[in-house]
Amino acid sequence: MNNNINSKNSRVFINKHNIVPLFIYSYSEKDLAIKENKGKSGVYRWVYISTGESYIGSAVDLSKRFSVYYSQKSIQAVLSRSKSNILSAMQKYGYSDFYLEILEYCDSSQTIDRE
Repeated sequence: MNNNINSKNSRVFINKHNIVPLFIYSYSEKDLAIKENKGKSGVYRWVYISTGESYIGSAVDLSKRFSVYYSQKSIQAVLSRSKSNILSAMQKYGYSDFYLEILEYCDSSQTIDRE
């Protein structure tokens, strides 16, 4: 899978909301996801491959947010002080059972509204 949905190796996932992501990243592309989204604000979605269930979130700095998701130490720290269904699921099922989509980029002041 590649990060650009127009690439020869990418997959376009059909879903009930007809959302077409800008980019799709597998776990093996975590470093690329972090690098390509440095300093960018936007809306993202994690999809659990087995069921198609998803979590939509937004961030002012997507790269920083993804760094938290891809760090077991950070996940443990967050879960020790609050509840997070997506982080708990990632911890339980493993990263390879999820893929990450970039749904849109937007101004940092609009991230919550766009989510």
